[in-house]
Amino acid sequence: MSTSTSAPALPPEPPVPAPLTMDEIKHFRSSLSPAIRCSTETWLVVLTSAIVSLGCGAESIIDLYHLALSSSSDLASSQRKQSLIQETLVKGSVIFGIPPALDTIFPLLEHIRSTNPTFLLTSDHFSRQSLLSEPISSLKTPAMKSLERVYRHNLSPILDSKMSDNMQDLKFLTIQINYGFTLSCDAVINWKLTELLVLAALVGRNCRAEVLWHMRGALRAGWSRDDVDSVRSTVKELARRLAVRTDKVPTLDEVKEDSND
Repeated sequence: MSTSTSAPALPPEPPVPAPLTMDEIKHFRSSLSPAIRCSTETWLVVLTSAIVSLGCGAESIIDLYHLALSSSSDLASSQRKQSLIQETLVKGSVIFGIPPALDTIFPLLEHIRSTNPTFLLTSDHFSRQSLLSEPISSLKTPAMKSLERVYRHNLSPILDSKMSDNMQDLKFLTIQINYGFTLSCDAVINWKLTELLVLAALVGRNCRAEVLWHMRGALRAGWSRDDVDSVRSTVKELARRLAVRTDKVPTLDEVKEDSND
């Protein structure tokens, strides 16, 4: 009896979408809610998180940086925007991984080194420096504080039922590292804006349950339904432009206070 198998029929390679233009980035900024698009720091974080998650960070980051600097381009403003971009990549890497974060930051660093090298961030801008001298077990306290802000009464069913004790390494990574070390740090981006950052990245990765959880978390952080839905719809529109699937992404109306599904 033959055990050989035939290769599946594969569709042709899809066309590679063209990089986003500056005008397109401005369009996507304008599609965000007034509370988001009128704050340079807020739209910069949301669009950076979304575009990197959708695989176009390296091609777009310099335009995002310059658009954010359009009203002021002095040293303090430049370094603040760099800090916001870096922190978006650090926190967003929990969702989209380290390689896209590095691919995005390298062209920006090269650009600033060739144009305004004195504007570069230095070791003094290391926002997590104080954590390095603490034992790793100390990360559970800030992790649980952050988790409880986002999930409230929904947290125990996720940790105790969905995760339980069957995948302890993944549970440790989620709690102590992703939340305790990465997402709980408010030095550059506070919790309220972090929820939009995470939501934008999750929509770009075509997640379902996690998008529900963080739409709910964004509402709990103080964003309006219009704000939250505008992030969801803008990232989905960006995804269509960049030929990325978002068919699993739920609607805001599917968010429930008493369910994690």
